[in-house]
Amino acid sequence: MQVLIGLGNSPEEYANTRHNTGFMAIDYLAEKHNINLVFDPDTDCMIGANDGLILVKPYGFINESGKPVKEFLRKFSLEPRQIVAIHDAADVPVGRFGTRNGGSSEGHKGVKDIIDKIGPEFRRFRIGIDRKDNMIDHVLGEFTPEEKSKINNIFVELDRNRIFLDADEDVSDTGMRSIW
Repeated sequence: MQVLIGLGNSPEEYANTRHNTGFMAIDYLAEKHNINLVFDPDTDCMIGANDGLILVKPYGFINESGKPVKEFLRKFSLEPRQIVAIHDAADVPVGRFGTRNGGSSEGHKGVKDIIDKIGPEFRRFRIGIDRKDNMIDHVLGEFTPEEKSKINNIFVELDRNRIFLDADEDVSDTGMRSIW
């Protein structure tokens, strides 16, 4: 079983923004693996599963992702170390990505909220969106066509190599392109 949780903002006006990179990744995987995401009112998450792959999108705003993630873990009797959070990373250039086990939020408010609710011991798949002077406008802005192409390539790479995201795998020698 593999649990991938994409972070993003649920309101439709944010669907194509940089901050919704985690949601975009889940949508890509759902389409590729014929997974239908359904809203679960007990967890406040969109959840779907097929062949041992569980995809989750916490409903609401990205900066308030902790409570739905905590409720998801509680409902399905999972430990934080069993999940992978997929999210945007402003300190990473567009077209690059990396994995990380535990640690700080590195300034990502959605990740911070999850850490505040369940602790830091979960894996992250960080997708670069670059850092700009006005970060609010940047993260809530849409990708350029060139950036979107790079992001889509990362989703393909994520799917191809998701076996390396298993909780018991050592990410230090996965062969995935890492920024660290």
